Amino acid sequence: MALHGRMLLTVQASLEMVAVVILAAATIAALPQALPGCQEKCGNLTIPYPFGIGKGCYMASEYFNLTCDASTVPPTTYWGNVTVTNISLPDAEMQTQQYVAKDCYDTEDQHTRHNKPFLRMPHPFTISDTKNKLVAIGCDTYVIFEDIDECAPKNPCTNGKCMNSPGNYSCSCNKGFKNQDPRTCVTHSAADNTSKKVLFAVVGSFSFLLAVVVSLMHYMKRRKVNKLKKEYFERNGGLYLQNQLKRYNGHVDTPRLFTDKELQNATNNYHEDRIIGEGTYGIVYKGILEDEKVVAIKQSKLPTSPGQSNQLVHEVIVVAQINHKNVVKLLGCCLETQRPSLVYEYVSNCTLYDHIHKKGGRFRPLSLALRLKIASETAQALSYLHYSSRTPIIHRDVKAMNILLDENYVAKVSDFGASKLVPEDQNQVSTLVQGTMGYLDPEYLQSNTLTEKSDVYSFGVVLAELLTSQKALSFQKPEAERNLANLFVSLVEQGRLDPILDAEIAMEGKFEKVDKVVDLANRCLSLRGVERPSMKQVAMELEEIISKGRHPAAGKANYFTSPKDTDHLLGSPVYIVDLEGNDGGSSGIITSADYDKSLRTQIQMNKHYDNGR
Repeated sequence: MALHGRMLLTVQASLEMVAVVILAAATIAALPQALPGCQEKCGNLTIPYPFGIGKGCYMASEYFNLTCDASTVPPTTYWGNVTVTNISLPDAEMQTQQYVAKDCYDTEDQHTRHNKPFLRMPHPFTISDTKNKLVAIGCDTYVIFEDIDECAPKNPCTNGKCMNSPGNYSCSCNKGFKNQDPRTCVTHSAADNTSKKVLFAVVGSFSFLLAVVVSLMHYMKRRKVNKLKKEYFERNGGLYLQNQLKRYNGHVDTPRLFTDKELQNATNNYHEDRIIGEGTYGIVYKGILEDEKVVAIKQSKLPTSPGQSNQLVHEVIVVAQINHKNVVKLLGCCLETQRPSLVYEYVSNCTLYDHIHKKGGRFRPLSLALRLKIASETAQALSYLHYSSRTPIIHRDVKAMNILLDENYVAKVSDFGASKLVPEDQNQVSTLVQGTMGYLDPEYLQSNTLTEKSDVYSFGVVLAELLTSQKALSFQKPEAERNLANLFVSLVEQGRLDPILDAEIAMEGKFEKVDKVVDLANRCLSLRGVERPSMKQVAMELEEIISKGRHPAAGKANYFTSPKDTDHLLGSPVYIVDLEGNDGGSSGIITSADYDKSLRTQIQMNKHYDNGR
């Protein structure tokens, strides 16, 4: 039935503190009182401890904090936003006023006003079930006071059964468990000990078995890796290296054998950011060893064949015998991987090729004095190889790209993969032609006979590069100008080197020195090896030129060639020429025997020379 006017529902509620609070309060004092220095009353209401007004006047929990509104008459005490009317410590209760619940309708049974008050009961307070009255006012009006069943939504008790109680719940624990508190079940000590014993036994057995399996797998893997490393070591010529070192009986510094792990750490797992150079057969990485020493690591691009492995070990043997400031120092090698590596001292300022042919950016133009210094140091290194090392060594691949420069522009000859050891009782060696197009000695190319004068010819090409800053071989130029050695000698014979002389050198105007270097380069490029100076003589002449002295064998420059110079070179045979990267910085490699290489990287060429070159 509809209610006319206002319906009033009044509830007077009492809040009862739990027993712990009751006991604590009972021990404070016989008479209720506030803490010293704290407000004792708010209006007519006495505020006893553990309640209090203001910080430091109530028990630690914020739920005992009260506020006093002095703007009302009399002042009103609040517990949060609920009005407090009485506090009784002996009865362990606090009385509050609750809001009136309203549910109103008009004469047409339309809902006009509705209010549902609620009171949150934080721990440790509960609502008294004996001192509260629930009163409903109005016709056909009823109210219900119902307890919430905490066990209804889901069982909140782990390892136990939920037992509902007014305003609360507790847990009845399962067998083997006990109450740690009314709402928590834990294992009994006996059951706990038994479970732990079983658990420890299972876990211990499993852990032991797992440790055995892991150790066995690790042992098998390590054994397999060690076996593979041994196979690679033998395949890469490790045994051959050991035998060769024994032959020299301590006359050769034993190269260090690096592990693959050391080189991986040094190069950050051969990261591409560490690449500082790349050739036809290998990649050069900058590496940093554990002792912070910076090195250059030359790694083969492909797995080595038996012939290639001997060549790699051969380079180790050759360089290990050399101890010269202008020869890059070999520190060791790594032969236990599929792609073996050589470890050299790190030379930081790139190659002579870079400085001559990549001008601009980081490469500043080289002065004549600096060019002569580099040429002189290179000549000294080659002279040392030919005459001062324990066994004479012919480099066989002298070129600008194999001359490294350090930060002080000190020249260091590198890459001895093609080098040849010459027996003491011989001055020449018959061998398959190997070298770089543009630098190859024509006499060696025709006869397959390698002598120290073959290095002299290649060095003559380097001198021509230093004077002209032109590449030894360039297929981008007209055919008559592709080969620098041929063009250089031809222009010298005509007495007009100006068209190709480097502009920086020409601007310096030191033509007397330039003429002497031109004459020396021209003699180095002589077709007949016997007419070329030795590397020792070349080194001496360059020293004299630098010190402004006159070389004893210079005399009048002879820029003309007799017909006899060309007769023995006519009718040259057919050669296989690898032209990969010929004009991009990596000159082609020529050989007369590598017919089994892919035809994609080869062309067949009948090599003719202008005027026999």
